[in-house]
Amino acid sequence: MIRSLCMTTLVPLALAACASNPAPVNLTADPTGVQLLAGEWSGTYGSRESGRTGSIVFTLIAGEDHAHGDVLMVPVGYDKPLEPYQEAAAAANQAPRVLTIDFVRATGRRVTGTLAPYRDPVCGCPLDTTFEGEIKGDRIAGKFRSYHTTTGERQSGEWQVDRKKPR
Repeated sequence: MIRSLCMTTLVPLALAACASNPAPVNLTADPTGVQLLAGEWSGTYGSRESGRTGSIVFTLIAGEDHAHGDVLMVPVGYDKPLEPYQEAAAAANQAPRVLTIDFVRATGRRVTGTLAPYRDPVCGCPLDTTFEGEIKGDRIAGKFRSYHTTTGERQSGEWQVDRKKPR
């Protein structure tokens, strides 16, 4: 059964981004994957190669027949979020936007997905990112890989989130 997903990567003060009206996301999940992903999750990501770290928050909400998701990624040490990749002229006329999740798959305890291309803050070139993780109780941990579509450079890192306990 497909459920609603709001995934946001952000600094703690930007938590409101997940409450926005995020873009539709293709979500494929078997019943076990949906059950294991249900809830509110928060954690961190980091890459030794790029030196970037940040925080992740996402929520899986039951009751819809499609998913929603967006990403606000503000690496530690940066004063503004990373932006979706677009032509420079278009970017100059637009305020920073959240990144979008293209696809999420949850099969059993395994989660995989992709982000829409976004702009590398150093070279300005587009980055394509895939992620994968394994659900173990109230923790999901995994790896991500980013590919610079212009330079061919590849980077990887790790991420983990923990399920928020109900109050």
